[in-house]
Amino acid sequence: SYLALASSVLSLPVSAGIGIASDVVSSRRILISVTTLVGGLAAIWTSMAQTYPQLILSRFIGGSAMSGSVPVVFSLLSDWFDDEERNAASSGFTAMMGAGIILGQVFAGWTGSTAGWRYSFLASGTSTILLAIATMICLREPIRGGKEKVLQKMIASGTRYDKKLTWSQFASSMTRNTSNFLLMIQGFFSNIPWG
Repeated sequence: SYLALASSVLSLPVSAGIGIASDVVSSRRILISVTTLVGGLAAIWTSMAQTYPQLILSRFIGGSAMSGSVPVVFSLLSDWFDDEERNAASSGFTAMMGAGIILGQVFAGWTGSTAGWRYSFLASGTSTILLAIATMICLREPIRGGKEKVLQKMIASGTRYDKKLTWSQFASSMTRNTSNFLLMIQGFFSNIPWG
């Protein structure tokens, strides 16, 4: 459907841009807060959409924010947790995304017959906006590269780790790195059943 296309495939360039921004901006705390806030506003807009173009545009913005937040979170996790803890932290985040999808569908199915399809978007958007505000207030910005053992001495001496990902490096890692390419292809084909 056009909605699935708007919220997934068409949002990929925007989410890639947000992912690259997580490596460039000075505050990933602000980036994740703003991205989450935009996703919440898009969900509320979806609940109020009066025309099909409005619905498609709101889902495009929501999909961009949702998928764009993922690389920002992984970037933060890599600087909050050291090598021994990072896999568990990443797994916990990924598990929560899956739980959110499952529970969101249950909630929408449970409330949809009485409150209508718009209610789940309104509830999701409202809670997402509140979480964006809490994130902005409570989230601690980690030192970039602070948990990498090879960078410990450099950071301790007061030198900042300032290596940044460029668009050409990103494109190269997505097309020339066999592991990344295979993961993208696997991700594409495993998502076909979801529309």
